[in-house]
Amino acid sequence: IQQCTHVMDRMPVNPDAEIYLFYDPLTDDARHAELIGQQNICQYIPISYSGHFSITMLHQIGMLEKTLLQIIDGTFDTGAAQVEIEQKAETSAHFLMNKANALPFRAKKQRLALLYKAIELGAAEPEFELYLGKTLVSYGLWTEAKQIYAQSWKKNPNSNLGSLSYLGYLNLSRRYDESRIVFEKLAEQSPAFVNAINLTREKFDCYPYGRSRWLRTLRSVRGFLSALSIR
Repeated sequence: IQQCTHVMDRMPVNPDAEIYLFYDPLTDDARHAELIGQQNICQYIPISYSGHFSITMLHQIGMLEKTLLQIIDGTFDTGAAQVEIEQKAETSAHFLMNKANALPFRAKKQRLALLYKAIELGAAEPEFELYLGKTLVSYGLWTEAKQIYAQSWKKNPNSNLGSLSYLGYLNLSRRYDESRIVFEKLAEQSPAFVNAINLTREKFDCYPYGRSRWLRTLRSVRGFLSALSIR
């Protein structure tokens, strides 16, 4: 427990509680679920490509309220729930984003199609546009990425993620002096956010992937070669 870094990770699990674990078996949360199961009898509900936000995914596919009520009144069926989750999974922006991320770099068309669909479903959440922007940059699609960042920033001008989108837009536009001003303001107003995303003064101008297009192209080629090497 001394290695736990989040306050909730340090909270003891009630040994008398009836636990229903919704988790992504493809992430480190699978190990977390295993550790919880060592202390309690658990009902495991694995949801592939839900990431760390399995409950958010349940909400996105319209199953959260029903699931909670069924658990409370004792009628919840894990098997039936998993079938329904699988049937509705592609209506979740989180599912689509995580599925796109799991595809190999060479699957460009499929990855981008999933991410564009994700931002349609999660239009109110800038994180999906941010991820699409970085993915577009990784493929050298500068103009498309710039449009996505500008779109996200205009919809969320007063949020941290909106500022991050603006930072990406300015860097892609090579307006580095302005992007430094935005970064300094963000670092002053929300230091915890800047630390959480590991955005430092030394590398802020590498957001989303570096100052020069040549360096970004190099990273794209390197990513492609890496993908080939793990086939």
